[in-house]
Amino acid sequence: RAPPYPGSPAATRIHYFWGTSMNKLMSILILMSVSMTTHAETANSALAAAVADTASTAAALSSGLVELNPLGPVAAVVSKVIAFGYIEQLPEADRAHSYGLVSSFWSGATANNLCWLTGAGPVCALVGLATGRYLWNNGTAEREHWAQCKTLRVANPEAPCSRQEGFPKPQDEATLAQAE
Repeated sequence: RAPPYPGSPAATRIHYFWGTSMNKLMSILILMSVSMTTHAETANSALAAAVADTASTAAALSSGLVELNPLGPVAAVVSKVIAFGYIEQLPEADRAHSYGLVSSFWSGATANNLCWLTGAGPVCALVGLATGRYLWNNGTAEREHWAQCKTLRVANPEAPCSRQEGFPKPQDEATLAQAE
């Protein structure tokens, strides 16, 4: 049997099935990787969210959806670069809040884009908001840790205050008191 020739109904069905299935598969994989991030207050999480937002926007635009960001896709990428530059120049204790903010926002935008790619429609705005809110809420402990560190360093600039491996937890008060 000869393969379908371009423009034939069989070729159109194969192209439609392949294109739609791959878009949905890509959407699901990206959404899974973004949603597996438990907190968003690190540079790596923010970078992953920025890349995922940019990639999902590109996928959405290539599938015929329209960009709603008034900046447009190019300016949106430039604004991400500027945001990273700004956050990196902040004192270490102030970065978690800023990274959490942009990471939650970009992760929510990614979830919104991926949802639209699956054809779910206007409910995608709620999916994006819920994803962003979920990530923001899961980063509360790390933001509180860095707020404590900032407060302690006012009294003692040499106070040890670093993120521990895994989920960050503030150091116990006895250790911090010894540093003073």
